[in-house]
Amino acid sequence: MITATFDADKMKLTIKGHAECVPGETMSVVCASVSTLFYSAIYSFKQLEKKELKKFTYKDNKGDGYVCCEGGEKYDTTVKLVFWTVLNGLEAISKAYPEYLKFISQ
Repeated sequence: MITATFDADKMKLTIKGHAECVPGETMSVVCASVSTLFYSAIYSFKQLEKKELKKFTYKDNKGDGYVCCEGGEKYDTTVKLVFWTVLNGLEAISKAYPEYLKFISQ
């Protein structure tokens, strides 16, 4: 099972675990979907990093990882919008496939 946890106070998304992906099965869709959202957030923040973000860190360890970002005054709304988009996607996946993804927002 994959666990995705968002800490709003730290603006940090942590992804842990795997859906035990088997090609051609539903679990592969869950794995690919969670990975796409996670890497989209990282890529978006990397693009913003060039524009003076307050804080941006991430770690990817073969499926387990985190992304943490604060936009500061200038990019706060943009950072929140990126997280909002990713979190909505994760919530939708967890509702459709609760046996493979647990989503926690704190």
